[in-house]
Amino acid sequence: MFVTWEVKHTPPFLRGCIGTMTSRHVKSAIGEYALLAGVRDSRFHPITKSELKDLQVKVSLLHSFETDLIDALDWDLDLHGISVDFVLDVTNNSNTQGATHSATYLPGVAKSVGWSKRETLTHLAEKAGVRETRIDRLLQSAKVTRYRSSVETATWEEYAVTRKLPL
Repeated sequence: MFVTWEVKHTPPFLRGCIGTMTSRHVKSAIGEYALLAGVRDSRFHPITKSELKDLQVKVSLLHSFETDLIDALDWDLDLHGISVDFVLDVTNNSNTQGATHSATYLPGVAKSVGWSKRETLTHLAEKAGVRETRIDRLLQSAKVTRYRSSVETATWEEYAVTRKLPL
């Protein structure tokens, strides 16, 4: 599950997004991740009270996970989100071991910014902290999980009423 805060605009723009790939009880996790997405997304300053009326929230419930894809490009920009584990060799005192760096993009993210599949994998590598820039090497080390999501959107006012928060 992921919770995304966006400023109501055409098109909406991101204000915070945090979630988890692990199974959680939806009712309790929505409030937790709504708060975290609003105040702990390191890409943004915390959301302020004065911004709330201009926000909408999206809750994405992830499902239909497909792991161990043979081809790292075997996913659909319109349909799938992807989670990638980049397993890179790290040499430490003549021992070689795999260091794993992971990142995900929800369905629709890549298409909304106009990225191809290869560009998306490059951006995921950057997001995961991978310094490798050669796409062919990235594709060799990429273990892709594709998934789908069901999304519900609400304005701040609708969210506040549902969660019994003061307007």
